[in-house]
Amino acid sequence: MRIIHYLVVISSLLLGVTSNSVAQQNQNLKTGYQGITYTEQQTLKDLIRFLQNPALQINKGNIKQVDQKILKLVGLVDKKYKKLTLKERRVLPEGRLIRKWVVKVGKFKQKIENEKLDKEAAELKQMDKLVHLIEIKQLMTQEMKAARINGGGWNGWSTQVKTLYKSLLKKGFVTTKLRNYYESLNKKK
Repeated sequence: MRIIHYLVVISSLLLGVTSNSVAQQNQNLKTGYQGITYTEQQTLKDLIRFLQNPALQINKGNIKQVDQKILKLVGLVDKKYKKLTLKERRVLPEGRLIRKWVVKVGKFKQKIENEKLDKEAAELKQMDKLVHLIEIKQLMTQEMKAARINGGGWNGWSTQVKTLYKSLLKKGFVTTKLRNYYESLNKKK
């Protein structure tokens, strides 16, 4: 480290660099700034400008692009401030910007995941409803066939059908067609 410092000072003296740039180089060595190429510096500025744009809104169409730009920014900041600890990098303006967008992207991805899970839950509930409706329909059909076979002696729905109907009613699975059919035949003849 000390050798690099001396080489920088000697080379700057030989090249006629002003003392301000030597002081800047010394400061860079102290702060952990390693330096990045001009192209990388321009990329860093562009990424910061992109993420600081107030018109930037995250949506399903650009989430991947924003995520990639954040990762690129993290890589450049890590390269630029290699000697700084993670805690020190977090307080830099770039670090605060990264943290802000990581939180935003994380919340948005969680929101998308929650929507997907809600949709799947609704589909499962619909399937559950269909299964229960098919089950009660089969039971009702069997009881009606049994009543016809027994010479039309109808005594109302069995306890099994009544309990299944009540549980479906509580869940909100009963359709008006099923309700009308159930109630019309629920009375003993």
